[in-house]
Amino acid sequence: KITSPQDAASSTVHFRQNFSIAGRQWTVLAIPTPGFLAAHQDRLPWGILIMGILATGLVSFYFITGSRRTARITQLVAQRTAELSNEIAEHKKDEATIKEANLQLTTWAAKLDRHNREVTLLSEMGEQLHLCLTSEEAYNVIKKFAKKLFPDESGALYIINASKNFLEAAVTWGGLMSEPVISPDDCWALRRGQTNIVNASHSGVLCRHFAHPEAFSYYMCLPMMAQGEIIGILNVRHVKTTGDNDQSYYLEDQKQLGTTVAERISSALANLRL
Repeated sequence: KITSPQDAASSTVHFRQNFSIAGRQWTVLAIPTPGFLAAHQDRLPWGILIMGILATGLVSFYFITGSRRTARITQLVAQRTAELSNEIAEHKKDEATIKEANLQLTTWAAKLDRHNREVTLLSEMGEQLHLCLTSEEAYNVIKKFAKKLFPDESGALYIINASKNFLEAAVTWGGLMSEPVISPDDCWALRRGQTNIVNASHSGVLCRHFAHPEAFSYYMCLPMMAQGEIIGILNVRHVKTTGDNDQSYYLEDQKQLGTTVAERISSALANLRL
């Protein structure tokens, strides 16, 4: 319908376009008729509703998909975190095992070095004792090697007299005072005829010839035999220190060393007497 622009209300105009043709200005207006509006009036709300439902569905689908993806990612992260935790735990366990093995190897190496050193010293002591002509010479050799064989301990070598009613300290080392003379009845090693060890983990009986036994973390008395007779005792004492929490393994090594030293000294002194 051709009409003038003034005849069309601005609120009803759906389209407006200006043109210049042959020097004249033209305006094209698109105005819906009442019949068009009546035909489409009932469809518009439904269209809006359908578009809203579709938009809501799309948004819900996006969020649901995103939530599932987020949940999956969270699950994968949690699973990988657990795997990494297990791997770290296994790695730490392996490190602890390696560290313990290295510590054990170090301990064994130190023990082997100490054993080799002790074997060398025992051999040297035996050679020098074999060359001694008097007991005094032998005592000097014993004192020299006792300091080397027992560098962390103090001790004394007691020799029984001819009448066997007392023992006299012939050799002392380590700087700690020892009883110069003791009675055979005061030492449980002489009573029992075997080594007597006293410390927190041993059941040895405390000898009466110790004035202050609380000052030592352990001590041992080793009887010395020759031709079936007791000729004396070798006493070894370890002063108590802060690092003496567990010395069971060390004490066992010292017992073996002390037994060997006592046997070598007994043999050498018996030969000198002969």
